[in-house]
Amino acid sequence: MAVKTFGVVGELGDYDPKIHEGNYISEHKLLLKQTEAIEEKAMKLHQTELKGFTPEQAETHFLRLASQLDTYAVDPHPVKDQKGAQLYLGINHCGILTFQGSRKTHHFRWPEVQKINYEGKMFIVHLTISEVISD
Repeated sequence: MAVKTFGVVGELGDYDPKIHEGNYISEHKLLLKQTEAIEEKAMKLHQTELKGFTPEQAETHFLRLASQLDTYAVDPHPVKDQKGAQLYLGINHCGILTFQGSRKTHHFRWPEVQKINYEGKMFIVHLTISEVISD
């Protein structure tokens, strides 16, 4: 949530008690399931830890933190696995990722991917099997 709060600071600017009154965060969508408790946490962060940040600094920090998330630059697509369970498939600069809900279940890095096939409704990823070396 701190990542999203940096984004709000980028929009609202530094905290100013004369301007930012009441539940001023509620107008901004931080999360899909946003609650009053989440809004209160975001306002507390804005008023304390993020105080003094310029909008430019907040946006730079937001981008730095966001780029470290597993879902950064991933556009998830709903798919089903071999057993018919709902998953989400995403592709980014690091490789191919699968998610179950918001939890990452697999990450196939590009160097491991040998070949990709799409046959009918099946998406098949052929991987390089790396040997496990133990001491």
